[in-house]
Amino acid sequence: MRWLAVLALAVLAPACVSGVSSTQPSATPGVSATAPFSISIGTTTGAGQATITAFVQNDGGGPVAGVAVTFATDVGTLSAANVTTGSNGKAAATLTASAAARVTVSTGTLSASTLIAAPPAPPAPVVLAVSFPAVSGVANTATLLLANVSNGGATVTFQWTFGDGAAPDSSTTASISHTYTAAGSYQASVQVTDALGRTATASGTITITSPPAPPPPPAPSYTVTLAVSPTPVLVGASPTLTATVTRNNGAVAATSFAWDCSGTGALIVTTAITTQSCTYPVAGTITSKVTVTGGAGATAASGSGSVSVTVSTAIPVVTVNCSTGVHLASASTCVVSATLGTPPVVVPSANITSVSWDFGDGTTVTTPSNLSPSHTYASTNTFTVVASNVIVTGATGPGTGSTTTTIVP
Repeated sequence: MRWLAVLALAVLAPACVSGVSSTQPSATPGVSATAPFSISIGTTTGAGQATITAFVQNDGGGPVAGVAVTFATDVGTLSAANVTTGSNGKAAATLTASAAARVTVSTGTLSASTLIAAPPAPPAPVVLAVSFPAVSGVANTATLLLANVSNGGATVTFQWTFGDGAAPDSSTTASISHTYTAAGSYQASVQVTDALGRTATASGTITITSPPAPPPPPAPSYTVTLAVSPTPVLVGASPTLTATVTRNNGAVAATSFAWDCSGTGALIVTTAITTQSCTYPVAGTITSKVTVTGGAGATAASGSGSVSVTVSTAIPVVTVNCSTGVHLASASTCVVSATLGTPPVVVPSANITSVSWDFGDGTTVTTPSNLSPSHTYASTNTFTVVASNVIVTGATGPGTGSTTTTIVP
């Protein structure tokens, strides 16, 4: 910052003006005893210094050369105490001071003074600074180290030391990765250098922990799939449950099968047998289960499987087919077929062991198979033939069915 303070003093008559004596020095060139003249002070300031300029002029305002001017100060030092004005009527001296100072200039009995304010404090130097925050990491895994730089120039380089005996490394960015091979606490440091050649150093604590223990290997086990056959399952039937066992994670062969046919926890335990016959006494949906175990100690394994078994009522659905369009006095025959369960399963003819026939004309007969005896009607008509008490092997009760037959002339 530059600033100017000017104090102008003029003698225009024998009267006194503050700070100026009206008595003229007789030896001053260009100044007569009767002519008015003046002396003025100008100052310019810089960092810790001020230049004081005295200007001597005659009554016409022109410069007066060769005048001896004396400079004095109450604070600081001046570059010269006595200076002669040049052709421009000016004489100058430089003040160096750390506080406000009053400078007085005089020539003969004429004098003037000015107060030079304290120079502004020079700006604080810009200081390069760096900080190194503490970080944590895991052994044998890259850890990111960071530096925070302030007041750095456009180009900054970083020299890193890691505290674990590894060779120092450098970077042009404020971060670097380093892998510590053992758990512990390390003092790392970074030195920063900017384009101006300034340096700053910081250190930080790096805390390294051991990596977590790997998870234990999966335990041996069995995957069990359970199936039932034959289906559909009828009330009172004894289908077979079959377990398919897959060994996982080094499991040894299964040695025990605990079968729960009814799903109620009533177990049938077998050894290394993958099939089991189960009887289902009531209709409904039953969840049959098996639990498989094997091995011991580190090789112990288990697994379970289940299957939903739909048990159907074992009453046969009976269908009757008879000859139709039979002429009067010709023989007519009928046959019974049956299904069991849902979805229906066709019953083999050999499994139909008894049928009670009613031919609709008052004639009845029972046969040990699904075939009726030949029957001859005595009149033309349409007759309803009923097959009742149809007994089917494996069924829990008899079935009944009917049809019509027409006798023509």
